[in-house]
Amino acid sequence: MKIIRKIHIIGAAGSGKTYTSINLSKVLNVSPCELDKLFWDKTDKFYDLKSPQKVREKELNQLLILDSWIIEGVYYEWVLESFEKADLIIFLKPSFMLCTFRIIIRFIKEKIGLINCSKKETFIGLIQMIRRNHRYYKVCIPEILTLLSPYNSKLKKFFKGDEAIDYVNNLFKPVSDNTSNVNLKKVFNNKKTLRWESNKINSSFNKHLISQRSK
Repeated sequence: MKIIRKIHIIGAAGSGKTYTSINLSKVLNVSPCELDKLFWDKTDKFYDLKSPQKVREKELNQLLILDSWIIEGVYYEWVLESFEKADLIIFLKPSFMLCTFRIIIRFIKEKIGLINCSKKETFIGLIQMIRRNHRYYKVCIPEILTLLSPYNSKLKKFFKGDEAIDYVNNLFKPVSDNTSNVNLKKVFNNKKTLRWESNKINSSFNKHLISQRSK
């Protein structure tokens, strides 16, 4: 099986992409990349100004040449090369209602200072995000699945981020204890056989010496 070093996580807003990427970064020992930080202009405090296409594509290409990476985002049309180069594509698809609930909770937490976000979200922006998410489920997801059909062998779909995390963790697990025990038993049995053979040879040699002395 191919070693997993490059992971692309895709899903709607609120699907658990960031949570999943942070946890998987501990497995691969790399910092995850949020495509939002490439897509939106870094100088703008709100989600109003997009980064120039050439700039974000250049930043993406600089990331893709690395030996190991984790990329997460809702985008798909301008990140085709990432899908191609990924060892594993994780598609997170919880229910639309669950995503909406998470988006609202995140908005509230940001407003009361429980979490820090790189950009500020407005109430109008929240409504727009929910509407975009609705369209994402109705229109974009079928398009994405069609787009990813050439990569079905490395595409895994999950309802929960924890399911994706468990899947990757299992890929990186060492040989199971049962297998190790079987191998240890084989070594032990081989040693017993060698010891028995050695004792048998020594016994035969001693008998030969005794017979020679008696003569």
